[in-house]
Amino acid sequence: MASMEGVQKDAAQLKIEELEAELGEEGMQEVDDYLTLQASLPDVVKSMPFSGLAFAATNTESQKIKMGYIDNFDVSEKEKDGYKTGLQDVWDRYPFNITKDDYPFMAELGPMIEAEAFSVYSPEELEAI
Repeated sequence: MASMEGVQKDAAQLKIEELEAELGEEGMQEVDDYLTLQASLPDVVKSMPFSGLAFAATNTESQKIKMGYIDNFDVSEKEKDGYKTGLQDVWDRYPFNITKDDYPFMAELGPMIEAEAFSVYSPEELEAI
């Protein structure tokens, strides 16, 4: 195999190397796993409103946070239970059994979750989560 010494690297390769130095091997594996999962998602999930909310299905801690936001909604307990049940249903079917029928629910719930998150955290803090 030919040596890579002396070969000019493009900006993307340099950025990847910088990221690898920052994250380490384990961190890079997490990035690779995430990108692989994202690439494998059905188009119906990729096109879903607030698909990031559905992606919480892959992380128990994120699910708890989202459910906590619903607990803080200024709606009746019955409505909170309905939102929680609906969201848990989406998570239970993520990613391969999501349909376009889920879009209206996610389009309704997504902005409410987002508003609650922004009432608790600054945009910078949310990016770090």
